[in-house]
This record gives sequence, C-alpha cells and structure tokens, in this order.
Amino acid sequence: MEHLTKEEIISLIDNDPNNGEHYQELGKYYLRNKIFIEAEHYLKKSLELDCNDVWTYLYMGNLYNRKERYVEAIAYFEQAIEVNPDEPTSYWCIAEMYEKLEQFEKANSFFEKAADIDPNNEQTLKKLSEWKEWYLD
Repeated sequence: MEHLTKEEIISLIDNDPNNGEHYQELGKYYLRNKIFIEAEHYLKKSLELDCNDVWTYLYMGNLYNRKERYVEAIAYFEQAIEVNPDEPTSYWCIAEMYEKLEQFEKANSFFEKAADIDPNNEQTLKKLSEWKEWYLD
C-alpha cells in the first residue's frame, strides 16, 4: 500500500475493520500530512489490533520525534526492539534520539549496535558513517 488516498484507506478499513495494517496506513497518511493527533489515534489502533508489528512502533516513535518528545520516542523504539531485536532501524532511531538529547555515549552505543546486527544494511552503514564523521571530529 504505497501512498493511498485517505478515502481509499478508509474504504479498506470499512471492508476489513480488524486489519491493523489499514489503521497503520491511515496513521502514516496523517503523519505525512502532519496531523499528529489523528496519526497517533490510528497508529495506536493499529497496535491494539497487532501488538507485534515492529513498523507501527517505529512510526509511533517517529511521531513523537516529530513532536520533539524524544524520551517518549525512545520508549516506542525500545518496544520495536522487544518485538524484533534483529531490526537495525530501531537501534539507529534510538541513537538519533539520544543524539538530540545530547547523550552522545548512548547514541554511539546504539549506532554501533545497529551496525552489529546487520553490517550490510546500507541505510545503517550510512547513518553510522555520518555519526562517526560528526562524533569523532
């Protein structure tokens, strides 16, 4: 489901109201459009229906990041790790929050952990490289 209209997503929900992915899509729609209250509502509904979807936790963390509520973002990213400890995205997301909180040692640790989990992940390697360039200077 790549960038459906709000109406298309609502139609999917109407036809399958117990599918958490549809609520996640609507939450992402509102997140993209910076309508944070609605985004939070639908992402939480998605988690009610599927508490094991790592990506919904990541979207919730992203929502709180965009609201500059970094500690709450970290909590959602940590939940993503509980659901799937092998997903490197969760670790570098936490690292970025610690960077914003100026807790650089913790940030470094999480960037390194992301790279340890998947040393071939291009996005992780890019984030780690950018971090080291800034952090080590």
